[in-house]
Amino acid sequence: MSIAFERLHLKTRERTAPVSRPWARRYHGLLVTSDLVAATVGVLGATVISVGASDTPTADVLTPRHVSMAAALVVAWMLVLSVVGARDRRVMGFGPKEYTRVATGSWHFFAVVAILSFMLNWQVVRDYLLLAAPLGAVLLLCFRYLLRQSLHRRRARGLDKSPVIVVGPVDKAATLIKEFDDEPASEFVVVGVCLPREGISGAPASVAGVPVLGTTTDAARVA
Repeated sequence: MSIAFERLHLKTRERTAPVSRPWARRYHGLLVTSDLVAATVGVLGATVISVGASDTPTADVLTPRHVSMAAALVVAWMLVLSVVGARDRRVMGFGPKEYTRVATGSWHFFAVVAILSFMLNWQVVRDYLLLAAPLGAVLLLCFRYLLRQSLHRRRARGLDKSPVIVVGPVDKAATLIKEFDDEPASEFVVVGVCLPREGISGAPASVAGVPVLGTTTDAARVA
């Protein structure tokens, strides 16, 4: 369980967060699978279109060398998405950064491949880029959008959330609880409140419907 201080919902998304919770591991696995499918379909689609538009016999186009090159593009694309943090726990399922990292990572990857293909005169690679890059990138973003909508629907039903404890004065704790409640797609659900020691005397048993579990010094223990 996490401990939420006054502005946790902003700070939490800026620090490294491992994929440790069951829902996060499951969602991360879905992202990896969808990215692999999108990249593969993009590259295979480029291959099919190239074969259909070419007068060259299919056997001369789908050579082991070309198949190996297509596989290498898919693997490299997947690695780049990992390097740029497109599947980072801090951005997956929330906010624009996830989409931005997917688009930016894909753009930089294919820009580098395009430069290399021109420098080394890889005509076949250039043909792939014209088709695979836009097709694969669009599929990546579409799959991400569909997965996010599914995640948000589950969170609206109270699933796939991470429990947190809010630590702070009654008024600020109540404000933070309301902010989480007003955002059904948020990852966090408040399960307890810890108040300052000087404010615990005469404090209510609950804040905004969330039980008070103790003082700020108890936060680490009850978490």
